Amino acid sequence: MKSNPFFTPTICFMVFLGVLSTNIVLQASQISQTTIRTRSGVISGSIENGVLVFKGIPFAQPPIGVLRWRPPQPVKPWKGVRSATEWGPVCMQERKIDPGNGPGEPSEDCLTLNVFGPPTTKTLHPVMVFFHGGGFTQGSASAALFDGTYLAQQGVVLVTCNYRLGRFGFFAHPALTREANGGPVANYGLMDQIAALKWVRHNIAAFGGDAGKVTIFGESAGGISVNNLMISPLARGLFRAAIAESSFGRERTETLAEAETSGTQAAHRWGVTSETTEALRKIPASAIIAVDAKDQPFSFFLDGHVPIIDGQVVPESVMSGFSAGHEAAVPFIIGVNELELPPAFPPPSLESRAPSTRNFLLSYAPNMRRKVNSKRTSSQILRSRNRHLLLLPTMHAAHRHLCTGSPSRPTYCWSTSPPLHTAPNYHTFSRLTEVPFSQRGPATHA
Repeated sequence: MKSNPFFTPTICFMVFLGVLSTNIVLQASQISQTTIRTRSGVISGSIENGVLVFKGIPFAQPPIGVLRWRPPQPVKPWKGVRSATEWGPVCMQERKIDPGNGPGEPSEDCLTLNVFGPPTTKTLHPVMVFFHGGGFTQGSASAALFDGTYLAQQGVVLVTCNYRLGRFGFFAHPALTREANGGPVANYGLMDQIAALKWVRHNIAAFGGDAGKVTIFGESAGGISVNNLMISPLARGLFRAAIAESSFGRERTETLAEAETSGTQAAHRWGVTSETTEALRKIPASAIIAVDAKDQPFSFFLDGHVPIIDGQVVPESVMSGFSAGHEAAVPFIIGVNELELPPAFPPPSLESRAPSTRNFLLSYAPNMRRKVNSKRTSSQILRSRNRHLLLLPTMHAAHRHLCTGSPSRPTYCWSTSPPLHTAPNYHTFSRLTEVPFSQRGPATHA
């Protein structure tokens, strides 16, 4: 059988689950009921479709009032039994029709997670923690698309978590930096993800999960999050393996100084004239959303406002980190779709902050000059853009990870009809009946 470095995500997940499921040792008593004690208190979940489900579990204090734009703080213990049968609120965002979003109104009080697992167990099961996509401005862990029933039926304990989005999750300002006095700033959304992983380490055994066999995975912004957690010193040791789907690679990333400048400009647009943290935290959340919603879709991410190289949570860009071998030495799957980006992508806002697509391609691939200058169909140009913006960075990260001697798994290139962005989510979570008709088709490998 010939060796091929490209496999479909479905094959990669099945291979990975097989790796994680071996030699699991019993470390906790059998789970056979819907009431579980966590470090913060007792919660009561439910059995749905034959799996144990807990919804809306807080993993940090609500980041409201004086806790807005601060690292997530530990949950305060509660007395009695807390119901975990309803989804928590989605994080602050402009509400749009999106299969990656869940029910309910947005709120700053949104730092909750959900757990899906086998209803009974005699051994601990591998754990998978999922970070949703949405350009760091949209999405939630409660979306029907991310229902964990299928993975739980395969013997996995699945955790899906919210994290702060937009300017609530990724924001820098000189006043906040001064207040932090050397502590981490700016990447509050990534800090939320790290806090969720710490919660998993301390609590997941009670749900039948093996805290020593945690795999993080995510798609789009969630995949970018995975890449950044791979190079973050603050996330080291919190996961044993990682999977990044459609995680880009050539996006612009601001330094803390640049982010403070753009953050100050954003504060002025919100009407803040006093350069104090008190003034910043008095701005109504709705006002921040209303002003920022006027930007082009996804420009927050494409213009480089997220993630931010703050020196602590994110010490360097993902490409620099992988090139230098600074990423976590864990098994790693990374891959893209054959045709990620629609013809209208990227939006005009990107052109104001980065070279044109044509020059962008030439700067990274001089040997493409003849092809780019020649007459080509829109489909050919689009595929070239996908290749150079996503596929090549993905292959580079995979190659550099292998060169460090770290354990790894295959990269993949996903092909469907057509192979658009988000398509693998429907396969991963076995939601194929909900795939838009234009995205249905057989999966093949390159």
